[in-house]
Amino acid sequence: MNGINYGHHWTVATYNSGVATSEMTLIKSVGFDNIRIAYPPFDNASIDMCKDMVTRALSLGFKNVIWGVVSSGSTVNLARWTSFKTYVVNSLAPWAQSINNPAFTLSIGNEEELHVDDTEEVSEEQCRLDLLTLAASVKSIYTIGKVDYTTDGSRRDSWYSQGTGSLDKIGFNIYYEWSPVITFRSSIKEIKDSFGAKGYISEWGTSQGFDDAKLYGQASAEQRWASNLLQRKTIIEDIGMDNFYFTFADGSFGVTPNKWALRKTDGSYRASWYKLTSQRRMPTL
Repeated sequence: MNGINYGHHWTVATYNSGVATSEMTLIKSVGFDNIRIAYPPFDNASIDMCKDMVTRALSLGFKNVIWGVVSSGSTVNLARWTSFKTYVVNSLAPWAQSINNPAFTLSIGNEEELHVDDTEEVSEEQCRLDLLTLAASVKSIYTIGKVDYTTDGSRRDSWYSQGTGSLDKIGFNIYYEWSPVITFRSSIKEIKDSFGAKGYISEWGTSQGFDDAKLYGQASAEQRWASNLLQRKTIIEDIGMDNFYFTFADGSFGVTPNKWALRKTDGSYRASWYKLTSQRRMPTL
């Protein structure tokens, strides 16, 4: 276990840099080496807040700090897609270079092919081609650290067929494939076999709400839930994935509180990262 998603519980109005530092210090103290800061839309007021979290995480000595922006959380037309690419090259990449820290991984988007309007102007295929061109342009500016992209797990075949170009890493968000253990194992193995050291799991949870019996059997105890969680963690480690990321807390950036957590047998959602660390319950800071 070496990574966690962080920052989705903050808004510009509520952000407290001191509390953020305390939370990230806790995250590091319980064994997470890597942190992935929440990605806001490229023209959102949260940009400066997220940059502050990035620099604080780097100052705390995380092995790898991943952050980037997205085109939007809704349908993206050609004009917005063009503006997004321009921002990444002209603003985000130079800022990343100015940090001068190789521990920072600049991400050029998250599930962008799901957001473009998928017309002849911006099809999914064209989006992926544009992202490869964008990665090359960004790497000519940001030369100190890695450049990555994260996408939906269902798009792995498309990326495998098309290739990942100059991307240093490609992350996959695995939610719908939580389901039975055998399906989860085969999905993780396919990513590992197809992408090798470039592939990683950027997000995972149970946001799709599969039937309890398929997830946990007939048991309903908390112990069964924790056991199931540990089993899937072991699968990821056995297959040899470099990174995998839980979420510290949800609640903003359009995410319902704890929906990125792991679903219990009673149908409720529970934050999961502390179940696999020395923390027995969610700490109060």
